[in-house]
Amino acid sequence: MKIFEIFLLDPLRQLPGFAAVLAIVTTLWALITDTAESSMLQTIIVAGVCWFAFRVSKVMDEAVYDCLYRPQREKLFFWKGEDLKKARDKAAKKVFGRDYGEAGASGQIYPDKKFYDVAKTLAKNTKQWENRIARLNDWSKVARTFVALSVAAIIVLLVAMGWADLNATIAPYARRLKFFGTVWAEVIVAIVALCLYLHLRVKHNIELYEYVADHVVHVRTKDREVPYIFEDILSKDTVVTQAQA
Repeated sequence: MKIFEIFLLDPLRQLPGFAAVLAIVTTLWALITDTAESSMLQTIIVAGVCWFAFRVSKVMDEAVYDCLYRPQREKLFFWKGEDLKKARDKAAKKVFGRDYGEAGASGQIYPDKKFYDVAKTLAKNTKQWENRIARLNDWSKVARTFVALSVAAIIVLLVAMGWADLNATIAPYARRLKFFGTVWAEVIVAIVALCLYLHLRVKHNIELYEYVADHVVHVRTKDREVPYIFEDILSKDTVVTQAQA
């Protein structure tokens, strides 16, 4: 059991969202093949497909999310774009003393280190990050992966329409899925997964910025003041009171 934990469970914990993808796809595969047990080869193939889709879908972060919600976008995206901007400006003002645009213009935000990374660094060791904020990001990765899997299924189904051998191979599996074994069903799944991905990812960012804005305090060091989030032993109120004193 210790070997199982070291070589399988520990790596999965380092890949937020992947374990959920693997569990869901493995369950679906059992339904498709009408068997609760799979051969070692089938297990490896399923895990490999999940891993490939999980990694490939990462391009959506820049190609889709950043394109719709990047700070430099002139017209805010209609779905929570305004909420994201307000939360980002509020957090930037708490960290840098000015909103995001002004902080960027003054060189406090560097192109190679996004403000998201700064906010994440401040919040990542807190319980709120572990229990809530990070979980939203993890589930967005699950949804993102199912966009990739659905697109792959659409391509396979379309190719099978003109390739008799492939169609004969996948037909039994498609029939077990009934409606979900059709192109149109996979298109619907892809659209739903895409919308869910965007919703969870923007919600993750908004909650991260709001948490930073509400909990960051500035602590005096030998050279300067630095932003910090205290938790457990020292609370925000304690730090503020000491600083004012």
